[in-house]
Amino acid sequence: MTFGSAQPTRVLGLTDAEEIAVGGRFSCARKSAGTVVCWGNNEFGQLGIPRGNAQLVPGTALREATDAGYIELSGITQITAGPLHACALQGSTGMYCWGNNSLGALGSGDVAVRPRAAQVRVGPGELLTNVVSAALSDNNTCALLGGGAVRCWGDERFAGHGPNADGGLSGLPYANEDAVVDIPPAQGLGGAELGNCAAAIDGAGGGGSQAWCWGYAVDGAYGVTAPPDGVFYSPVVHPNLTSVVAVAGGWRHVCVLSNAATVLCAGLGHAGQLGNGGLMSSTGMVEVNGLYDVEELSVSFNSACALSSNGEVKCWGHNHWGQLGRGAVGGDFSLAEPVQF
Repeated sequence: MTFGSAQPTRVLGLTDAEEIAVGGRFSCARKSAGTVVCWGNNEFGQLGIPRGNAQLVPGTALREATDAGYIELSGITQITAGPLHACALQGSTGMYCWGNNSLGALGSGDVAVRPRAAQVRVGPGELLTNVVSAALSDNNTCALLGGGAVRCWGDERFAGHGPNADGGLSGLPYANEDAVVDIPPAQGLGGAELGNCAAAIDGAGGGGSQAWCWGYAVDGAYGVTAPPDGVFYSPVVHPNLTSVVAVAGGWRHVCVLSNAATVLCAGLGHAGQLGNGGLMSSTGMVEVNGLYDVEELSVSFNSACALSSNGEVKCWGHNHWGQLGRGAVGGDFSLAEPVQF
């Protein structure tokens, strides 16, 4: 039996989507009315409905659990998804998350699995507001606030707050002052499998912006030698980058969009995910061949895609499930090629 599709397929019953967020084996869409629907795997309630069976098509609109019962969420302006949970912004007034919460990644003040959307809190009775964007990793959530501050919560090992006092597995379930990540003012966030990155203003005053990253990263993904356990407990700046517009990470590699509208990647390269024509890993950033005038960048586990100003989408890396859209399933591809729509 073959799983996956070698070419893009239409999502049944979805005709008015304005934004798509793809997580680990599930997807969500923000509709024109400001509501959210999800489909796919639902082991941890990441579809926003009671956990259980997968949904093959978009289902019930996302709801919030309140004292008055379940209320359909509306006015959603942005969505993002991680491996096992998802979040949505309601303008600058509120942030909602749902799904896996084993280490407090939902920011709801507890570690209960929540198949209904819960508002992210700074503390008991106090909500997180003024959120510009969010990035999700395995058991973490990060938010970029107005003014450039970044807060991350959930699994403390990968949240960028420094080594744990007990050196073990612990979680931060609130987006409070303890969640602040010590980096220069940021202008964008990007999630990775077990870490996060931010495009932040050059702290040395040289102009432009740099890529700061934290969490688990080996194979040179962060541009420097990894600690013995592979975890960067505090943020590190990716060397020799001063013109970063956006940054995104996969399993063990990181890619950035530069202000020259090109894409560069570093880290694990065994599946061609660096896009430079080879299968070798690289500590230094290498340019993805064949990309010009890039406007958006998306990085997944071992593959990536870029949207250019002419509307063309090119992808590269691992293609086991046909995720590169090349018309065939299987193989690793180290050069970016157009998706066959």
